[in-house]
Amino acid sequence: MRGVVSLAVALALPLVRDDGSPFPFREELVFAAFVAIVTTLLVQGLSLGPLFASSVSPRKPMARRWCASAAHRSSLRNAS
Repeated sequence: MRGVVSLAVALALPLVRDDGSPFPFREELVFAAFVAIVTTLLVQGLSLGPLFASSVSPRKPMARRWCASAAHRSSLRNAS
């Protein structure tokens, strides 16, 4: 669902204006919306695992167990 609104707005721009001339910068706006969506998904998706792993210290066994159980619960929710 992330980015759906921005891409929908960019795609909702008309192809041509009332006088028949092409809408200025429409292709660039659609491309910019697509790049922003892909970039945010990749940056968050690729950095969340290492960030999460670095935030849990092996000296905190309770935090490690809580994180493992939270990840397990999340995977169960996503599987259904």
